[in-house]
Amino acid sequence: MSEIENALLQRQNDERKLTTTSVKSYTRQYEYITKFFNQDDKENWISNSSQSSLINKLKNMNTGNSNRLSYLNIFILVKKYNGLDNNELLEYRDKLMKIKETDVKTKLIELKTTLPSSKEITNYINELYKSRDYVNFIVNSLCWDYTLRNKDLNLFIIDNKEYQKLNNKTDNFLVIMTNETKLIINDYKTTSTYNTKIIRNRSKKIYNACKSLGPGWLLQNDKNEPIKMDNLSYYIRLYYDEKNNNKLTERDYMKIKVLEAQKQPNPLNKLNEIARNRGVSLQSVQSHYNCDIE
Repeated sequence: MSEIENALLQRQNDERKLTTTSVKSYTRQYEYITKFFNQDDKENWISNSSQSSLINKLKNMNTGNSNRLSYLNIFILVKKYNGLDNNELLEYRDKLMKIKETDVKTKLIELKTTLPSSKEITNYINELYKSRDYVNFIVNSLCWDYTLRNKDLNLFIIDNKEYQKLNNKTDNFLVIMTNETKLIINDYKTTSTYNTKIIRNRSKKIYNACKSLGPGWLLQNDKNEPIKMDNLSYYIRLYYDEKNNNKLTERDYMKIKVLEAQKQPNPLNKLNEIARNRGVSLQSVQSHYNCDIE
C-alpha cells in the first residue's frame, strides 16, 4: 500500500470522513506532485523526506500560494496519517495562510472597480431566455440567484413523479414540480458540513426552460453523456465582460452578489441567505468574497 493510500485509509477513521470526491482529489494531487518532483510513489517519498526539504520544494515552485497550500496539505496528510511529525509543515501552513489572506484582500479591493454591475448580469440572463438558450439560461440563473458553484450545477432535470421513485442521495437534481422547480443538491464542496441543500424555485422562466429541455442532464457532452467533474468549467458559460476582457466565474457572480447585498437596508439577512445557499459560513463570505473591505 502506498503512503497516500495508507494516509487516506487512516483518515477515514476520523469522525468527519472525507467524501469520495475529496479522496479522488487528494489522490490526483499526490500523483501530480510526485510526477512534478520526479519522485517514485512506490518509495514513500514524502514520508522519507524531511519537512524542511518538502518546504523548500514548495518555495521553489513557480506557482501561486493557493496551489502551494493544496500541495502542502498533501504533505501534512501523508506525514500525519503515517504517524510522522509534521509540526514544521503546520507552521509553514500558518505563514502561507496569512500571506494568502493578504493577497485575497488586495485582489478583492481591486475587483470592486472592475466587476460588472448586477444589472448587466441580469440583462444578460434575460437575453439568454429570450433567445431560448435554455441550458445557459438555467446555468446562469441558478448560479446568479443562489451563488452556486460549478459542481452544484451538475444537475439532472427530472419530473417529480419520477424523482419520487428514485433512492438517489448522491446526485444533484432539478425537479419539475406542479408549478415550480426544486433544487436538490447532494454533491457539493461542503456537503459533509451542511448536508443536502434543498432550494425551492418559483421562477416561471426556470420552470418553462426545464419543461422545454425535458428530462436528462442539464450539462452534457456531444454524446449526451454527463460531464466529468474535472471538465465542468469548460461547459459552463457565464457572463463575458468585454470591457475588461474577462470571462466571469461563479466566484465573480458571488462577489457581485455580496456587493449588491451590502447596499440593502438590512445586509446581514441577505448575506446569511447567500452563505446558506453557497454552503459556507458568513465569516467565509466576508473574508473571501467581500470586495468592500476597508
